[in-house]
Amino acid sequence: MKTLESRAKPPWRRSTAILYGMTGVLLALIFCLDILTPVGLTVPILYIVPVILVGVWSSPRAILAVTVIGGIGTVLGTVAYFLAHTVSHDDVSIANRVLALFGLWLSVIIILLRKGFEQDREMRTVLETSLQRSLES
Repeated sequence: MKTLESRAKPPWRRSTAILYGMTGVLLALIFCLDILTPVGLTVPILYIVPVILVGVWSSPRAILAVTVIGGIGTVLGTVAYFLAHTVSHDDVSIANRVLALFGLWLSVIIILLRKGFEQDREMRTVLETSLQRSLES
C-alpha cells in the first residue's frame, strides 16, 4: 500500500505558477474584449471562466485564490462598463451586467463549496492512513 509520501505530487502542485499566469492573461483578454464590445453584450459572463479554471485545477486549499479572482473579475467587469465605447448606458445593459456578475459570484460560491468537500476528503484520507499505520504497528 502506498503511503502519502510515496505518492506522486498532485498536478496542481506542479503547475500553480502556470495556472495563475494563465488566469491573469485570461482576465486581461476578457477585460479588453469587454471594453471593445458594446455594453449591451453580456461579455462579463466570461469572467466565470478564470474562476472555474482556478477552482478546478488548484489545490483544495486555494479558497482565497478563487475568491480573489472572483473579486478581480467583478472589479474589471464594473470598470469595463464605464470604459466601454457606447454612447448610452440603458437599463437593459445594466441588468445584463448585474446578472453576469451575479452568475460570477454564484460560480465562486459553488467552487468554494467544492473546495470544502475536497478538503474534507483530503483530511479523511490522512486520518484513515494514519489510523491504518497505527493499527499495523
